[in-house]
Amino acid sequence: MNKLYIAIVAMSILLCGCQKEDSPIFSKSADERINEKLSEYQKLLVSAKYGWKTAYFPKDLKTGGWSYIFKFKEDGSVTMMGDFNKTTATTEQPSKYRVCQIHKPSLIFDTYSMLHILADPEQSNPPGPSLQGDFEFEFLAYKNDTLSLVGIHDKTILKMVMATDKDISLEKNVARRAQAKAFFSDLPTRPYFKGVSIGSSSIDISYVDKSKKVIIRYSKNNTVYTLTRAVAFNEQGMVLSSPVTLPNVSKPVSTIAFSGDSPTELSLLWNNEGTPCMVQHMDYPVVPYIKELNTITQLEYFNIMRVSPSLKDALDQAETIPNLKDLQLMFDAFVKEGAPRESALLAYCPEATKKNWFQYNLQWTYGDDGVLKGKYVGAVSGLEHESKVKPLINQLCNGDGYTVADISIQSFDKSSLVTATLISRANSQDRIFIYTFL
Repeated sequence: MNKLYIAIVAMSILLCGCQKEDSPIFSKSADERINEKLSEYQKLLVSAKYGWKTAYFPKDLKTGGWSYIFKFKEDGSVTMMGDFNKTTATTEQPSKYRVCQIHKPSLIFDTYSMLHILADPEQSNPPGPSLQGDFEFEFLAYKNDTLSLVGIHDKTILKMVMATDKDISLEKNVARRAQAKAFFSDLPTRPYFKGVSIGSSSIDISYVDKSKKVIIRYSKNNTVYTLTRAVAFNEQGMVLSSPVTLPNVSKPVSTIAFSGDSPTELSLLWNNEGTPCMVQHMDYPVVPYIKELNTITQLEYFNIMRVSPSLKDALDQAETIPNLKDLQLMFDAFVKEGAPRESALLAYCPEATKKNWFQYNLQWTYGDDGVLKGKYVGAVSGLEHESKVKPLINQLCNGDGYTVADISIQSFDKSSLVTATLISRANSQDRIFIYTFL
């Protein structure tokens, strides 16, 4: 009986397994569904009467981001403008594109174009690895007139926004970059630092045109935050490579709009919202450079590279020491803020008959304001040349001290170049430029 029952159950399972009347999950084949999706994206690209605009950032941000306007046509042609210069920003350049299935529905820019420049090693300056830009993208999503894609090779994000009849060129972008460069340039006729007040808080802000980066510094709860972002430009001002959180601003900042077109006066709007904040020229930073000062003092030795014209006579007199090769500042590490440590101004004379080094001892102190102050202690060696270095020592020990700024570290194959600027608190036009190698 049991054997008969088992046989009946087995036969039922077998018969059920042989049935071919299952309802299909999809009403269309995979190929049909793929082709429909590709057709949808193709129609979407072509449907934008005035094209698509974007601020695009390659993976390597050393030259910042770049803005484009793309206009796609049904025949597979596309024209584009890019804000590399005034000509490319106002003249449409032709190229080709495809909408096809690779792993996912994809947009491929087929022929060499302004977009390919960011992926071309030969276009790097100096020639070398490319900026790791993409020209083959997978579609991600379309929402609120914004089409999002991701690069197939370097995974960069391309967000294209449907343009309007006002987006006829990118000439305004080029003008905005020129405006930023002119305003943030370090001219001897105006103060070095730039600051912005946001409610009860203040921030330092600077812009480096060569690398198209904005640097924002602010203090919160006794902690200093330094935020560096690559930027692209649009008709309003700057687009940040990633959002930043600022004090007294309700949501993360992704754009910085310029209010007005003046190269000498600049007001900023965060995310195009709120009241414009006027950028002020300042002799010294709002936020002390404590971290930067610590970086300097840990590196111990710095060569004096040059000084501002106002200090040139003092440096020229020091350089009259016979056989002088280098003048160096020695910074011993401080035990704690405000505690003085004996350091020195060193004169290196490799061909001197008695000593290679002449040493003039100083005491350096700094406090919560990030100001470095020196006090002359006396000559350890080279007393006969003290009168030659005394004018420079008097400048270093001016009583008001120096602010450390513009810390820069440039890496090479086997070493790194570290540079910094000391700005006198007695006169902001008095500056000492120093460097060392790691």
